[in-house]
Amino acid sequence: MKRKLFFSLLLSLRCLICFAQDNSGGHALRADVVDPSLNDSLERAYSQAIGLGLQVRQGGGYIVYRNDTIWGEVFINQHEVTLEKRMDNKHNFIVTHKLNDLKLKTVMMYNNSDKKQLCLTRVKKDDKKMMRVIHEGKLNIYDGRIDYIYKPEDIDKNLIVIAYDKVVDDLSSFLTENTKRDLIGYINDIYGLKINPREITWKGLLVKLDMLD
Repeated sequence: MKRKLFFSLLLSLRCLICFAQDNSGGHALRADVVDPSLNDSLERAYSQAIGLGLQVRQGGGYIVYRNDTIWGEVFINQHEVTLEKRMDNKHNFIVTHKLNDLKLKTVMMYNNSDKKQLCLTRVKKDDKKMMRVIHEGKLNIYDGRIDYIYKPEDIDKNLIVIAYDKVVDDLSSFLTENTKRDLIGYINDIYGLKINPREITWKGLLVKLDMLD
């Protein structure tokens, strides 16, 4: 019901939608704007979506769909991502993709107020769930949340996935201590460290990660 209400809000925006195909073969939606206040209307629609209980995040950034990288203003919730790009004074480019669409490879966005980064990607090409990047380097670490990270509590310690050298391991556990122990095992092996799981907190571990390449 919430999603139906949300879609009805978007459909109420007075714009003419037509399909367009770019030179690389990627398909998108182009909005030929009839109402010049479309940008404000789209933001109002997403604001109302928040009121319906959907977790919506907004920021400048880009999406990678097939082999196309499209920059613009990004709106994302638990189900889909919408990108809006101003073409000129009368035209906006708008495209929406489901997060479980395997042709959607990356969503990168930056908080407009402080430029904090939020990146979603697919750890496995055939995985319908997009994961949030926590750390990139010799060891890549992901979780399942869709939000900006400001403090250790913002990370889902029960849903951690790691990847390195084409190896992917889901460390998910109801017991966060088990997840921490397994994660530290990978960190020690890959970075040549000797971190004792009993002597470091989650916060200390995440601070340590920020210093690793």
